[in-house]
Amino acid sequence: MGGSTVDVTPPIGVPLAGYGGVDRRIIPWDILGKHKYAHFLKPSVGVLDPIRSKALVITLGTEKILFVSLDTVGLENSFVNALKKHAAKLGIHNVIISATHTHSGPGTLGQNKFYSILAMDRYIPSVYKKFLKGVEQSITEAAAMQEPVNLFRTDFSAVGFQRNRRDHPEMLDPTAHLLYGRNSKNEIVGGFVNYGVHPTVLGEENLKFSADFAGGIERQLTRRLASKNTILFINAMEGDVSPQVGGYEQIDVKGAEFAELAAAAIPASTELPHTFKIRRGNFEMPKGKLRLENCIPKIPKWLRKLAIGNSRWFPRGYEITHMELGDVLLMTWPGEATVELGVTAQKLAADHGFRNAWNLGLSNGYMGYFLSEADYGERGYETCVSYHGAKGGSKLIDSHLELLKF
Repeated sequence: MGGSTVDVTPPIGVPLAGYGGVDRRIIPWDILGKHKYAHFLKPSVGVLDPIRSKALVITLGTEKILFVSLDTVGLENSFVNALKKHAAKLGIHNVIISATHTHSGPGTLGQNKFYSILAMDRYIPSVYKKFLKGVEQSITEAAAMQEPVNLFRTDFSAVGFQRNRRDHPEMLDPTAHLLYGRNSKNEIVGGFVNYGVHPTVLGEENLKFSADFAGGIERQLTRRLASKNTILFINAMEGDVSPQVGGYEQIDVKGAEFAELAAAAIPASTELPHTFKIRRGNFEMPKGKLRLENCIPKIPKWLRKLAIGNSRWFPRGYEITHMELGDVLLMTWPGEATVELGVTAQKLAADHGFRNAWNLGLSNGYMGYFLSEADYGERGYETCVSYHGAKGGSKLIDSHLELLKF
């Protein structure tokens, strides 16, 4: 196992990505080119904490496995594919690239014009290339810093950090999963924590770069466990889960509380067998559209069925990965799914013999939100940004089930 963390904070002035509300908007747009990087969204004005690329490489026999956690709101397929290509040059063909989903990370990185207007701002090649180079550096360094470890897993209940924002208080999964490696000196070398929560402690009014709550968890967990490399944060099912944390000063305070819970669970850890299997599947979503009736509460009747979008805005193809590390099954999700969908997938996994199934959200691509059909019918913000419609969530469940059968 080896890890590396690289500061990839873009230049001040690059807008933040994640919020598209008035507080982040340039009104009217910067038509005259006043700003160097910003067009639709206000320029950033500083740094609260660095934007980082955190890479972890695990070697099991002849197989190398790469995990990357990036302080971004999401990851387009083109960016994920570029990193897969770089990893392949290093002999790494098993890759999970995840966005922490901070809403105070860099914009201008995506080429999808819809997301650019919505909450990312226009694509700027120079910013993209420098950011990509930094991420590639973290991968190269992690691959070069391998040392023998034993792998361990543990779970713990992290209550008091989440709330369900769709008025379903019973729909929360407070379980956090931790995977880590120990070397011959009994030192923790690195690992990742898997937990579902929106890193949106900082609101739209913030114009300074920050990894938000995910960064606080990583910093404090790495410190508390005395890990040689950063403990990565990989989000789980956070589509309907907001943080119960208020204010920037509380991010590290609550992160330290989270880390204490993890440290208390370390003695109950289970060692993983050094076994590895992987299954991948390529699937296709229903056609994507932005449906105005889901986004505007009091829309006139004659506009209710109006839907806009195309395959460039909302690509239909996606990849699902099932990766078995010892007795842990890691299941990727190409976007933001609700807790209900994640629990359903875990139950299906248990039915197929996988008692330790972890949901890795916002991983290997981004396609928006996904809800159950019943939840979709309740409308709200999450329904508005569920571009692939009422059947999108069930389509993902069917995709996971298909992989579980093999």
